Amino acid sequence: MPASAPPIRIDLSRPPRVRFAGYGLQGTKHPVERYLLPELWALHLYTYRATLEVCGQEIALEPGMITLTPANTPATYRYRGASEHLCAHFALDDSAADYRPTWISHPLGEEAAAYRHRLERVVQLQSAEPRHADAVLWSILWDLSNRRYGPDTADALPAALTDAIGFIDSRIQQNIRVRDIADHVGYSHNHLTRMFREHLDTTVIAFLRTRRMERARHLLIHSSRPIGDIGRDVGLPDPQQFNKSFRMFFGKSPSAQRQATDEQV
Repeated sequence: MPASAPPIRIDLSRPPRVRFAGYGLQGTKHPVERYLLPELWALHLYTYRATLEVCGQEIALEPGMITLTPANTPATYRYRGASEHLCAHFALDDSAADYRPTWISHPLGEEAAAYRHRLERVVQLQSAEPRHADAVLWSILWDLSNRRYGPDTADALPAALTDAIGFIDSRIQQNIRVRDIADHVGYSHNHLTRMFREHLDTTVIAFLRTRRMERARHLLIHSSRPIGDIGRDVGLPDPQQFNKSFRMFFGKSPSAQRQATDEQV
């Protein structure tokens, strides 16, 4: 990825709607293929080497790399023979215009197998449980948007930061303190805070709050669990505190979010 390549912006305030997910075998007949999806974004996970030209960039694709192509964006692939990938085409409701920066290409390294498993789940669920498939893809997109690349950073998040995020996600229902997270990864409170600021441009407390609210909103949309139970699930057992926190974050109460979701069904 060229150092001058700007990030793209994606609105993840609402779940994507999977239109297709599956395997593609390309390069068997034509070494160069061009694509344009007028209304759909595309996510590809590669097992081969090729070249992708998109958004003014020329990207050297490698096994274990994932790319994200915005809707209505021409893409040209130059293959080196038979090339199989795993992909998902999806629509986004960007009416909220709540955009997050992310990058077109992500070298996943050791995480490639885990991402492949999750994307395969989207393939398996798209017909039988389409909303479940949307939710799994939504989770993938959020995780990709939290990966940080830039002119001077070509690697994934530091292992300690990934470990800290995993610790938070696995204990989101508990009363987690910054000290608990720092002790888990073996860092001081200040070192952990600097790491979050450097790589995620946020504080540990703000990240934890965002994680809680995203999980709560997901459960309100995709489950029928009582609102009080959802509050406990995200570490906010006091109903008033949960209501206040959710309202401050999303501009509406949990009950209003649930009602809006029910009206869309």
